[in-house]
Amino acid sequence: MKHILIIFLSGFSFLGFSQDIDFKKGIISVDGKECMKYDSDANTVTYQNLNGDDIMILKYMRPDGSQASLYTKVIFIESRREFTSQNYIFTKKALIEKLIKSNALVDCVLNDEKLENFILKYDEKVEDRLKGNSTNTIIIKEEPRRSGVNINIGR
Repeated sequence: MKHILIIFLSGFSFLGFSQDIDFKKGIISVDGKECMKYDSDANTVTYQNLNGDDIMILKYMRPDGSQASLYTKVIFIESRREFTSQNYIFTKKALIEKLIKSNALVDCVLNDEKLENFILKYDEKVEDRLKGNSTNTIIIKEEPRRSGVNINIGR
């Protein structure tokens, strides 16, 4: 009986913390309440508030139009912030889910303080690397040479 109660409570708590996000006919609904508008094509999703003002843009990018290295670029219009991500390709729904989960999107409004943390978490600076402006430091460690005889037969 205890096990059934624990399973029931665990399932109930999971349902209590999950958000139901729906995309239909240009409207994004969160838990049944209209939250935002969206407009999309093959490469771009534009998110708008219910008044029709642009909030953010999600772009699917390929460097120089090549077939490799797809990445996403997210632009937050009002704060003029952006980030690029290659390891995690955001979908239109995944972006909203991650923003809500991180409290960067609360009651359909972007929270600038949490948004800054969100950008720090997901920004991989893909475009900087593509332009060669990377600030990454490469350290090459040479292994010490081992003493001994190296014989190659048949060459």
